Amino acid sequence: MTTCRKRCSLTVLACAFAALATAQSTENKKPRQWSLQATWSKTTLEDDSPAGQSISVGDDEGEAYTLMGDYYLNKHIALTAGLAYGREGLLTNLGSGLGLKKSHRLDFIGGAKLYPLPNKWLVQPFIGGNVMVNPFSFWGQSGSKTYSVFHQNHWRKLNVDYALRNPTLQFAPRVGFDLYLFTSVALTMDWDLRWALGGYHRADLRFIDGPYMGQLLHYDTSTPRTAFSVGLKVDFPAKPVSEQTTNTLWGAILTVLGLWFTATDTSTPYSR
Repeated sequence: MTTCRKRCSLTVLACAFAALATAQSTENKKPRQWSLQATWSKTTLEDDSPAGQSISVGDDEGEAYTLMGDYYLNKHIALTAGLAYGREGLLTNLGSGLGLKKSHRLDFIGGAKLYPLPNKWLVQPFIGGNVMVNPFSFWGQSGSKTYSVFHQNHWRKLNVDYALRNPTLQFAPRVGFDLYLFTSVALTMDWDLRWALGGYHRADLRFIDGPYMGQLLHYDTSTPRTAFSVGLKVDFPAKPVSEQTTNTLWGAILTVLGLWFTATDTSTPYSR
């Protein structure tokens, strides 16, 4: 077995040992009843412009900050509710930040999650779905404006006729996992596909100068959004972290860091 394989194997074993020790130490504790989690999400709206155009603008992007609560009906099923504040950009790849234009939204969220594995496991995968309602989405934005954009290594001027509106209702099947760092604290990640009703991102772009001067580009995005979320979750009633769990986790972390720095050390002994 090569040195690299040995290091990888030891890293996996250290992580597995930490997971097993943590799982065993929490197996007989009082089950969680509810939890709070705060997440950051990146959303993507795929470019759905007509085919055959000479210029491709690319996907639009957005971000959201969400505060959610879970109420556990039993060890495997949880009801979820929360609030999300988000922003989405129009023509993201042509502007700084999220795009040339930005829209703000406030979503009220409700849904459910299913955790199929026993609670003793350190990693808790889940599947579920959310319904997202934005009661303030009936007023969209539209207008016309001239921008200077950096396109193909040159600054270009273009006129943009835009129309954008946040969806009123979204249905979002989701899949993800909770990775418990301590007894009641978990790193949570998930991916969801948001099918939207009543929203759009559209623009007509006409270049004023440069090699594309006079050309008209129609831009549109597809209906479903994809979102990747990461955050922290705390279960209640909170459980004290045992000394055994703390020592095991710190030992695993130090072992992994030691193996990492050893693996990245490219120095070789002097030989004659």
